Amino acid sequence: MRLLAAAETACISAAALLAALVLFGLFVASRGLDPFEVYATVARASFGSWFAAEQTLTQAAPLMLTALCTALPARAGLLVIGGEGALVVGGVATVLAGVVLSGAPATLGTLLTIAAGAVAGALWIGAAGALRHWRGVNETIATLLMNYLAIAVMNHLVSGPMRDFAQALKPSSWSIDERFRVGEIPGTGIHWGLAFGVLACLVAYVLMRRTTFGFGVDILGGNARAARLVGLPVGRMVLGTCALGGAAAGLAGAIEIVAVHGFASASLVVSFCTESHWSRSQLCTTTPSSVWRRSSADSNDIRTSDRCCRSRCSWPSESRRRTSTGGSSSSLGGGGIHWPSLKRQRGLLAMIPR
Repeated sequence: MRLLAAAETACISAAALLAALVLFGLFVASRGLDPFEVYATVARASFGSWFAAEQTLTQAAPLMLTALCTALPARAGLLVIGGEGALVVGGVATVLAGVVLSGAPATLGTLLTIAAGAVAGALWIGAAGALRHWRGVNETIATLLMNYLAIAVMNHLVSGPMRDFAQALKPSSWSIDERFRVGEIPGTGIHWGLAFGVLACLVAYVLMRRTTFGFGVDILGGNARAARLVGLPVGRMVLGTCALGGAAAGLAGAIEIVAVHGFASASLVVSFCTESHWSRSQLCTTTPSSVWRRSSADSNDIRTSDRCCRSRCSWPSESRRRTSTGGSSSSLGGGGIHWPSLKRQRGLLAMIPR
């Protein structure tokens, strides 16, 4: 019977994946591209070499942890989409803990720093669960808006109270003690965040599939009224699943700090744009529709990204802009960010498709 249930689950998952591939392939074909060639390119870029596989697995760590922020509350019938906000809050809390504990032993400091990020994420998403339980606030809307609140708070902190002014081109927070950083898995280029992600998924599976708490959460997700009638602690389950999901996303933010960045900055906000695609010859204008150009053979690859520009540029004063090069356009040395003249700005803006 268990084998039959497992086979049914596998077939449903495979059918869903196949349907997604077919639908996306149709969309790609409608754009005049070969879907099979696109899928082959994706496969080569993801696992075509050992380096590609390492990069894919490294990026998988925060995705696994933030996915738990949605998956765990979903078993209780809650649709939480605040994983990004919890990740950002967890990252900021990790930096604060790392700075405060700078004199602690290395192992203890690392564990406490990571734990601080997980606790911050748990409190963040737990607050949305509390609003849902006691005030009836829709958790989907609440966590969506809390994402923007978390990002705004982080931007304020790294631009002011927590800013490290040694980082000139991009507002960044203080750096944590190097002794608290975690390295890579021996023999690979993958940091230990992947191990944290796999372990968290295993713990979540055991908790939800092999414990009475998980069984009660399944009842709550299936029929909340029935759960109340049989006397289940609905409030504690709602808060518990939200807190656990938030802890997983906060752990993702902590891993991003201790394993990747070492400090908090706009790089934690992963959904706005991908930094690795832009090189040092980027163009950034001071116009409202900030224009970025990829430094490749295709000079027509123009994109607009006002938020990307604001998060990556330290806007110099007007006098500094004029005196940097003695003309109407200037550049900040080393950063590759150029400040075009008004005529150049208009020319770039004219290339943007309407």
